[in-house]
Amino acid sequence: MKHRADTDRVSCTAEARSVHVQPAFVFEVVGSVFVLAHTKDPPSEGEWSAFMTAMKARMADAEHIRTLVFTDGGGPNAARRDDINQELRGRKVRTAVHSNAAIVRFMVSSLALFNPSIRSFEPKDVEAGLAHVDLSRDRKLVRDAALRLQGRIGAGRCSARRR
Repeated sequence: MKHRADTDRVSCTAEARSVHVQPAFVFEVVGSVFVLAHTKDPPSEGEWSAFMTAMKARMADAEHIRTLVFTDGGGPNAARRDDINQELRGRKVRTAVHSNAAIVRFMVSSLALFNPSIRSFEPKDVEAGLAHVDLSRDRKLVRDAALRLQGRIGAGRCSARRR
């Protein structure tokens, strides 16, 4: 995990140290916004562990956390979704998930049973997703983080680029 002292940003690609491995899941924390990018594959154990560690570290301020997700279809499995729900303990986190994949809409629906503040959006509706998470400041930083993360995983159909 990398930490930057000059900002409250954290980024992670828990894999790929000596051999180049394309990560399936990367994230950055920009202020109180988690920006996540997934390929079509589920996160590895290391990737998920790094994310949960960052999430747990910010739970004291959970009412201010927001999440912006871009995925080509990958995401947490049922056990990992349960990890999130247990950590949230009923707290609502405004979340926008951008994807074209039907399986992602199903995952969002299952998470919405516990967190009604999560919604899915088409990849082209980035502005609607940003509005949903009520991002009044750091909008450019969050959009830049999304583009940077998508570049690191080689995101295909789902992009934060303006269309």
